[in-house]
Amino acid sequence: MVKRTEARKGTPAPDEVKALREALQATMASLTGEAQDICAHSLYTSRRAWMQWEHGDRAMHPAFWELATTKINKLIRKHSKADTSGL
Repeated sequence: MVKRTEARKGTPAPDEVKALREALQATMASLTGEAQDICAHSLYTSRRAWMQWEHGDRAMHPAFWELATTKINKLIRKHSKADTSGL
């Protein structure tokens, strides 16, 4: 597949999509595949679609990006609070 070179307004760059997943992965101490599954599930889509967004093979619609950042950042905050509440 050809990777995208020009970005549409509001469409995240592949590095942004990957960084969001990596932030979740670090917070939850999960494997890459597990984190991709959680990210994909949050958008009611497949891991393959998430992987294509990460690799730039597929453009993520700005509405999906907004939903992904909202839901995944909420999960990150939830797990961060759980880690600090046990201290």
